[in-house]
Amino acid sequence: MSVSFKLSASLSGFSLQVLLLLSLTLAVGLAGLVVRHHRRLPLPPVFNQGLGQYPWTAYAKFSKTAGPLITIPALGRPIVVINTTKAASDLLERRSSFADRPRWPMAELLGRQDNVGFTYYGERLKKMRKELHAALSAGVLVGIWGALLDRESLHLCQALLNAKAPDAFYDSVENNLQQLIVQFTYGRSADLDYIRLAKLVMHQTGEALQPGRWSVNFLPALKYVPAWVPGAGFKRWAAEAKMSFYDMTRKPFYRCKEEVTPLPLVLHYISNDALAAGTETVSGTVLSFIAIMLRHPEVQERAYREIVSVVGTTRLPDLSDRRALPYVNAIIQEIHRFNPAVPLVTHGNSVEEEYEGMRIPKKTWVMGNVWAMLHDEEVYPEPDKFVPERFAPPDGAAAQPDPNGIVFGFGRRRCPGLHFANAYLYLVVARTLALFKLVPPDGDYQALPPIEFMLGLISSVFALFMLRAV
Repeated sequence: MSVSFKLSASLSGFSLQVLLLLSLTLAVGLAGLVVRHHRRLPLPPVFNQGLGQYPWTAYAKFSKTAGPLITIPALGRPIVVINTTKAASDLLERRSSFADRPRWPMAELLGRQDNVGFTYYGERLKKMRKELHAALSAGVLVGIWGALLDRESLHLCQALLNAKAPDAFYDSVENNLQQLIVQFTYGRSADLDYIRLAKLVMHQTGEALQPGRWSVNFLPALKYVPAWVPGAGFKRWAAEAKMSFYDMTRKPFYRCKEEVTPLPLVLHYISNDALAAGTETVSGTVLSFIAIMLRHPEVQERAYREIVSVVGTTRLPDLSDRRALPYVNAIIQEIHRFNPAVPLVTHGNSVEEEYEGMRIPKKTWVMGNVWAMLHDEEVYPEPDKFVPERFAPPDGAAAQPDPNGIVFGFGRRRCPGLHFANAYLYLVVARTLALFKLVPPDGDYQALPPIEFMLGLISSVFALFMLRAV
């Protein structure tokens, strides 16, 4: 009896321990589910008014009350917008899971899924970026590309002098960038037909990547709807845009491939991105420079005095003068800060993440609000004023943070062409200011309307200017 009792007691005690253990495990699990459920998404903004044509400014405003991260409701998955430099550094720079890209079905329909900008993070992307870094690093810039940058910046100055109308001026900037990037990519000049095709592709790309325009980006199943189905016009449009893109990129690539040592296909996709991304962003920055200088004759004058004091008047500034022209460099930094060519950059996260108690589900569209970070009044006082002295302060005072750490993207998705782009911008800015004075047609600076920026580029108000040789 006693043995039986003891055995029963032992079994009962063991069962009780098991029951307690199972109960504790269940409680912890349920608590985890509750905690997970209550780890909220970042707060959404209150849409009292539409976002308008400048959503990045609206996001920045909402974040002042909602916090550094906000959620934009969307079909399928929410969009999380990061509005502060600290949050961008914590997430986009330090966490490798945010080096991914969200799925972009419209880009797939256009044949862009293998380009650097849309490739998911992994070995393929690492290989592509390694190739780009080898070609575009600061160490090889002057030796390999210095002559090309020098020549094309001179061609642009000549084209600006000959431009007789605002449209011609705009075309000169775009044409010059396309020539520069085609020569960088393929080692040959582009003819006029190719330039026209490239402009068409740039326009189609801009339409394809407009945030929120295409339902297929939030309902990927629409990608498989036949093009003949009513309402599937987006597929017919995408098919035409895809053919234009292939004509622009594949023909010169394979022509070049036949003439030199066989090239790996990965270089084809790299060249696609160089042409597609470089033209739009850098031309937008050049046009920003012109529009801003038109409204700041005092900045033009100070830069001209610096150039003359360093270079003189018998030659033009070149890359060897770059370090000796701090105010010219500060103008470029302030242009990047004042009107970033890409105000919103898109990332994706490969795993679910948490930030300051906020949950970011796996494969969320995560957008870095570059504009908001570069207009944060706590970092850049009076951010709506164009002040190059932020980055070239007098009397050894501390400069404000360099916008180059933000404007070219974050982490493993940072633009590998930043040194190439900034070298070209330096030559264009320094030589334009050395050769010309930008003035309104009637000479009345006060009568100029405010600058209107659209998607990082200049609107039609840009037409109100003229060049005078100095």
